[in-house]
Amino acid sequence: AGVAGGGALRGIVQGWCPIDCITTWVVHKRGWTRRPEDFPAKQDFLELEVGDALVVHRRYEGAWAGWSFGALWGDKVGQGLFYLDCASPTVIVSRWSWGL
Repeated sequence: AGVAGGGALRGIVQGWCPIDCITTWVVHKRGWTRRPEDFPAKQDFLELEVGDALVVHRRYEGAWAGWSFGALWGDKVGQGLFYLDCASPTVIVSRWSWGL
C-alpha cells in the first residue's frame, strides 16, 4: 500500500523484528557476577575488553539467565559465551529522517 506522501518510502511495509537483530552491545565492564554450576570450558567464552562491540545470537534462560552467545562486531574477531550484564545495548541506525 505505501505511505501517504511517502515519495522514497512508497511501498515500504511496517513490521516487527527481534531487538537483537538491530542492536549491538558495547562492553562497559569486564567479568561476570555468577557462574552456573554446569559451566563449560574456558575456551567457550568470549574474552571481552571494555569498549568491545558485540552482536547477540542467542540469550539463555533458566540457570543460564543473563548469559548470551554472540560474536564480536567490528575489527575484532571471535565468538562465544558472555555475561550480558557486562555490556549496554545500542541501536544500529543506517538512515534517519526526522521532520517536525
